[in-house]
Amino acid sequence: MRRARPPHPRALRIAVVTALLAVAVLIAQTAQARTTANLVLDVQFSTNGTISVSLPDGTPVGVTSGSPTTISAGYYNIVELGPGGCTAVPHFSLKGPGVTIFDNLLEGESTTITFFEYLDPNSTYTWSSDAFPGVIHTFVTSSTIGGTPPPSLPNGLASGDHTTVSSSSLVGSNVVSGTLTGVVSAAGKLTVELKGKPVTTLKAGRYKISVTDKSKTSGLMLQKNASGMITVAGVSFVGKRSQTVHLTAGTWSLMARPGSKVRSISVS
Repeated sequence: MRRARPPHPRALRIAVVTALLAVAVLIAQTAQARTTANLVLDVQFSTNGTISVSLPDGTPVGVTSGSPTTISAGYYNIVELGPGGCTAVPHFSLKGPGVTIFDNLLEGESTTITFFEYLDPNSTYTWSSDAFPGVIHTFVTSSTIGGTPPPSLPNGLASGDHTTVSSSSLVGSNVVSGTLTGVVSAAGKLTVELKGKPVTTLKAGRYKISVTDKSKTSGLMLQKNASGMITVAGVSFVGKRSQTVHLTAGTWSLMARPGSKVRSISVS
């Protein structure tokens, strides 16, 4: 019986190098996927009326004294989590450059709502609960920008065509594309207009939504596909309120109440 000839040393080296290159490519792809995914802040509402904010690994974000917590700047999913079942929970407030959130999970009706926000680099942000109005939690952002940038820049070039850009040049930073005006009648009818005309299509970007809510049972909510809901005015809120919202490409639904679709906006 003839024995199989051992592989030539050169062929063996080529095979080893090829395998190592394949592993390196896989590691690079995995790292890229991790860096391009949106960053996350978890906002936890508890039945005892407290609110906590943390990174996904459990690291608390925000201090009431001393050196502020430092986190990366960039594109965040700010995920509110609560008990649901119309549990009475306080309002969560997040303020800072380009960001204003004031929400309490649709008066405690929802178990999760996601806000899509851009946190400026080298900036200071604060969050608080209206159950403890005098307690302010402060955190700052670093110069590092993470998360997924918007699909396009104001000059029409894809964000992937650039290696570095200043934060002020990005759609979704401090640039506001327009103001949407919403009205909720006492009977619960919702209308939303841009420059006096009903909104049906928009370009992706940040929009200021100003709503006048006259109903005690309806409000103004937005939802993209089946993702988290953004509440501008809750169902029991009455009065005037404004909020800046980052609308990404896709179909957004406007609602007066959860599940009661009023109209769709196509964002491109």
